[in-house]
Amino acid sequence: VAAAQLPASSGSRAGGADGGSIGGVVSSVDGLVYLRLVEPAQWQRLLADIPATAEVARSVVSEPTVLDREAEAINRALDAWAASQTTTQMLESARRLQVPVAPFVDVARLAADDHLVARGYADGERVDLRVPWIIDAARDRPSSWRPPRLRPTAQQPLRGVRILDLTWAWAGPFATTLLAELGAEVINIEWYPRPSNLRVQGPAVDEFGIEGGGWWSANQRGKRSVALDLKHPDAHRAVLELAAVCDAAIENFSPGVSNRLGLGFDDLAARNANLVYLSMSAYGATGPRSSERGYGPHLYASAGYAGLLRGPHGERSQMGIPLADPISGLVAALALTAHLRGPQAVHIDLSELEATCAVRGEPLRSDSPFDAPIRSIADTLRDPYLIARGAWVPDRSAAMRGRDVRIARAPWRMDADRLAQISGAAELGADTREVLIEHVGWNAEDVDRLVSAGAAVDPAS
Repeated sequence: VAAAQLPASSGSRAGGADGGSIGGVVSSVDGLVYLRLVEPAQWQRLLADIPATAEVARSVVSEPTVLDREAEAINRALDAWAASQTTTQMLESARRLQVPVAPFVDVARLAADDHLVARGYADGERVDLRVPWIIDAARDRPSSWRPPRLRPTAQQPLRGVRILDLTWAWAGPFATTLLAELGAEVINIEWYPRPSNLRVQGPAVDEFGIEGGGWWSANQRGKRSVALDLKHPDAHRAVLELAAVCDAAIENFSPGVSNRLGLGFDDLAARNANLVYLSMSAYGATGPRSSERGYGPHLYASAGYAGLLRGPHGERSQMGIPLADPISGLVAALALTAHLRGPQAVHIDLSELEATCAVRGEPLRSDSPFDAPIRSIADTLRDPYLIARGAWVPDRSAAMRGRDVRIARAPWRMDADRLAQISGAAELGADTREVLIEHVGWNAEDVDRLVSAGAAVDPAS
């Protein structure tokens, strides 16, 4: 996480960009539901489906700050709509509209949860029976296969491994950041012209636009940026050709999206029979909830965390920082690394819900004797213990240099030494030209044509 003290953002970076002031916990006819959407287009679809907010929905995408201005009226409409629906009806609407909504689940009921049982993660009586991923497909590697050309050092045990990074948001980028910290060459495909939500989410240095996002800077360090419009056939072909020279690929779209993009396991495995392909999604690719969308706060509700920490009157908690994302990122990095040198090329189906369930604790109330003083980010940055261990380093991305912005480095040491600091987050498309020439075999004219067509970004052009 970016441990940064940055100026407040304005415009589309403010709370209105993702509806931060509306939604949250709502009451359906038969229970509590967490309703928090993260993109203006999602709010547009939901509000257009509710008669009382249809007018507001028309301007959400073009003017996201309308969500803040009309927050009081929108919240009243959402409360009334939820009160007229059962939880099942709300979830069915969410699936139809492709928006993230999640029921609050009690920890005691997780073992009998239909979705977890269907995926084999629970058996009706127990949960946490196995690792939180499924091998969705496995293919024997050809006899000519050789393991990844590792050139490990104490500082970089994954040196020589090349990762095709198709991820966005936080969970996937956190996984590939850890792999980059371990020495892997991570080639991040940025879905130009649509910027990642981490690029536009505050805190930020506004004058640098999409290069100034604190979350982006912290979670894209050490990676190469290739910016491509995958609707363009040549850009799409470039990604397939990159997959042919990578050891692994990782994506965290909703199930089915990568297949529709022509970048699913079968698409990439047809180019590279040795590929380890990891898909991470909120609920996994199978099971009755597999088609639902979800982010960290929704997994918090679905994994029973909201009931683990309750207020003085028993009210369920909400999560300020979506901890399910880094938890899932840690598990994804482990799963991918574990299968890199195995005898089979595999498609790993990782459920972020299961990863989150695996680390849940025991119920606590806010008046628990374990309560401790609350620290600010500034207090944490000044902690003498963390400073002595070298936990913070200056942000090395171009937009943050000279601003005394610090980020957390890899949370481990090698033989009592910290890993060397890796490069800062790359500028949008900073490596497009070099990667396509170096790894795909294109020439400069090929890249120029793609840039001229508006299907790629090369800052040097």
